[in-house]
Amino acid sequence: MFKVLKKSKKTKARITSLSTAHGKIQTPIFMPPATRGFLKSLDSIDINNTNSQIVLVNTYHMLLKPGDKYIKKYGGIHSFMNYSKPILSDSGGFQIFSLKKMVKITEDGALFKSPIDGTEHFITPEKSIQIQHNLGVDIVMAFDECMQDSYTKEEAIISTQRTYRWLDRCIKEHKKLNKKNKTSRLFFGIVQGGLFKDLRIEGLNIVASKDVDGIAIGGETIGNNMEKTKEILEWLYPYFPKNKPIYTMGVGGSPQDMIDVSIRGVDMFDCVAPARIARHGNLLVGKLNKKTFKIESNFKDNRLRISNQEFISDKKPVEKNCNCFVCKNYSRAYLRHLFISKDPLYSRLATFHNISYCQQILNELKENIKNE
Repeated sequence: MFKVLKKSKKTKARITSLSTAHGKIQTPIFMPPATRGFLKSLDSIDINNTNSQIVLVNTYHMLLKPGDKYIKKYGGIHSFMNYSKPILSDSGGFQIFSLKKMVKITEDGALFKSPIDGTEHFITPEKSIQIQHNLGVDIVMAFDECMQDSYTKEEAIISTQRTYRWLDRCIKEHKKLNKKNKTSRLFFGIVQGGLFKDLRIEGLNIVASKDVDGIAIGGETIGNNMEKTKEILEWLYPYFPKNKPIYTMGVGGSPQDMIDVSIRGVDMFDCVAPARIARHGNLLVGKLNKKTFKIESNFKDNRLRISNQEFISDKKPVEKNCNCFVCKNYSRAYLRHLFISKDPLYSRLATFHNISYCQQILNELKENIKNE
């Protein structure tokens, strides 16, 4: 199921292979979120052409619309999306708990109202797993309490202990459904612990001791505060099991973030930012320095703001080192024209470039590891 192909001699990065029911994934890998069953502006053919190996859907959003039972009746999320590669489902814990005062957490689960129609939903660990199995995804995520950075130590202990009790219930339900439906869906547990080193290490050891196929690092900090994210990974790396994939949830606000977690031992990550910023006129640029592992360009934050007047007659591609079809066929001037004109084609081309660029940067990292 999981195999380490090559370890870097310079960093903690590694190349691995993860087998799923819909094919193999080679890591390090960025997973574009198709949150509601679609990646805005791109169809399934476009997604494949960005060299993405896997996408992510969200249990919370799919439950609210169109509904997991509808998806199951349709034939599963792969048929619904016309997407043949692996799909991972976020359990929805982050989205549910981000409702804060609108959600009530008990030992049994989380009670909340739909922001769409006001209907009340009660999600238990078992219910979350059932929804994900109804969707028919390849990788199922545990239902956890996404810990806020503001938690006190006492609150953090209560929260993490609940998360790991829920983990046991998730594993039991997952195994039952895999056996009942004769499926081989994979299951990842989630490490919480907030900003507390001892709770993070304890949580990792607890999750690693369970019957899980992979380990995710979750919580409000991860991906939101990259300096703290890197610090937490430094705490945890000595305890990472070497025979399981490691996934940082919500990481990928920039390709540099992806590189930063990869060289700290992480295999998988996801983030809505590359697609979102593309739609708002920010195109990713830069070349990976294979000595410093920094992405370098002449633009602030390695983002080209396509609305800038300087690009009005610029015949150059967005990024000369990018080999995606957008950079091979369209100029900065044309993309600026589309953006200023508010033509939908801009969103497609910009999103395609940003996702492709992220995958290319990671492929360069893999090649660097192979050639060390």
